[in-house]
Amino acid sequence: GLANVNGELWVTVRGTSTSHRGGTLKLVSRGFGGGSLDPAVGYDPFSYRLLHLLGDGLVAVEPVGGSTTRIVPDLAVSIPTPTDGGRTYAFELRPDKIRYSTGGLVVPSDFVRALERGFRLDADLGTSNYSDFYGGLVGGEACGSDPATCDLSQGIEADDEGGRISFHLVAPDADFVNKLTMPFAYPVPPSTLAKHHRNE
Repeated sequence: GLANVNGELWVTVRGTSTSHRGGTLKLVSRGFGGGSLDPAVGYDPFSYRLLHLLGDGLVAVEPVGGSTTRIVPDLAVSIPTPTDGGRTYAFELRPDKIRYSTGGLVVPSDFVRALERGFRLDADLGTSNYSDFYGGLVGGEACGSDPATCDLSQGIEADDEGGRISFHLVAPDADFVNKLTMPFAYPVPPSTLAKHHRNE
């Protein structure tokens, strides 16, 4: 990728997919302030822009210049047409064995983990982002009321073996696919801390 930043050309380079595994990302910035690189809580403008560079969701806003808001598949093979009267969205993960930077495989249950963790962190931080965006999932309202016991197993069916994930809503939501573009809905591996990854 190429980018013009204040009159300077920035170029990205990438090694092979197995040339690097794991490590620690350190961000040095004078303007980062109280932002976070934890996808469950990074909702300020600076964090939000960075998280879209660091992670992926089932779908994404098409990464092109200008003001496009077209939603495209990212980790999913395609964007499904909702069924069950607009209340069910069934996605299939890309078959090319998507991996985290550690080498671990991304599986459908990682999306469930991310959303359940997010409801719990929302309560810890005194925000209502997850209730606002994902409270329409079956079990979402209960997660908003009692985050400590959040269980979205009825609202999200994760088939790790088959690479499929289905979201069940209590009522149709025309914006649901848009909500899945947010870092809040990015998968997290089992090694992710239950608490907020705070900046130093």
